[in-house]
Amino acid sequence: MDNQMEKISLLFTIVILSSCISQVQLTNIPVESIDRANENLYQNTEDLISPKNIALLLPLDSFRNESAAIRDGFIASQFLDNNNSLIRIYNTDKLGSEIAYKKAEQDGAEFIVGPLLKNNIVNISTMVKSTPTLALNFIENNEHINNLFQFALAPEDESTEIAEYAIINDEKKAVVLTPKNEWGDRVYNSFKQRYESLGGRILDHQIYDLANNNFSQIVEILNIDTSNRRYQRLLANIRIPLEFSPRRRQDIDLIFFAATPETASQASPLLRYHFADDPLKTYSTSNIFDPSSLNNNDLEGIVFSDIPFIFEKNKLNGELKLIIEKFWEENSIKNIRFYAMGIDAQRIVNHLFNNIYSINNISGITGNLYLDNTGKIHRELVMVEISNGEPRLIDQ
Repeated sequence: MDNQMEKISLLFTIVILSSCISQVQLTNIPVESIDRANENLYQNTEDLISPKNIALLLPLDSFRNESAAIRDGFIASQFLDNNNSLIRIYNTDKLGSEIAYKKAEQDGAEFIVGPLLKNNIVNISTMVKSTPTLALNFIENNEHINNLFQFALAPEDESTEIAEYAIINDEKKAVVLTPKNEWGDRVYNSFKQRYESLGGRILDHQIYDLANNNFSQIVEILNIDTSNRRYQRLLANIRIPLEFSPRRRQDIDLIFFAATPETASQASPLLRYHFADDPLKTYSTSNIFDPSSLNNNDLEGIVFSDIPFIFEKNKLNGELKLIIEKFWEENSIKNIRFYAMGIDAQRIVNHLFNNIYSINNISGITGNLYLDNTGKIHRELVMVEISNGEPRLIDQ
């Protein structure tokens, strides 16, 4: 039994049925914590009937940390719901998604949560019949499959939020930098679609290679090279020394820079050097911010979209964070978005199990949640700016 399981066992009983399946029975709930949180998080859900037998299908080996955080967040939310449901956890890495799904149904699951990986969701999508299922990622489907719902920490929700926020602030001309990978393509396509639909224009898009850290695309995309070349031609013609500061192109309102914290930290000095006298609004997704980082000075001035749970200071979020830190402190901050996903997944299950399919503007801790006509549950997020090295929530 690993450290995570030892911590969990302080609060409820876990029975290891095999190396592929574990079983959770909620007992010995810490009443003081539950009662205080109950009146906040579950004030709109106390009348809902919860499924008594729930299956979690997760890749506990290949995505160990993410899966453990989702699992633990889901179970923590069950505590707050004062719920004695039986939870069986199926390891899709060992069983395979289809066998895990079939086994969950045979074991009497009234609701199945998972799988997490896209290819696994595709595999089980044709198997979904009478058992309501909440997949933990998005697949490409234009029509809703009966009883299959999808919930994800999708970057598309974040880039869409950025596009809308920029337009609201009358920033209608953008240049975009994205990495050379599938994630970068998704972020760019969703930003472009929403931004242009609202009247924005993308003046340039550059794709950078993560293996090449010179970020020459930043200089190129802002026409700084052109400014330097004009100066060199002028100097050659008149042969008199001139004061010169390279200028970026002046037709840009913002730069959307999709990056990780490491990439942004390497590129930010270049941005600051060229924009010292002429600041340019820089946006990014939550990938740019590591909640466990103690030094964010290199991200100064960057605005990004993220889940409210990390930044909103209220009684509910404080109590949830205390529970996470007390019982699952190992990697809890680094994986906090996945804990939050597990917590919201449990709330969504209760709504769907009670045939409340009009999920619209539910105040989740991963964002305001709403269900579209293909069964996907999207999130409306908060906007955050790094100011004096600290993340600051922006009033919207």
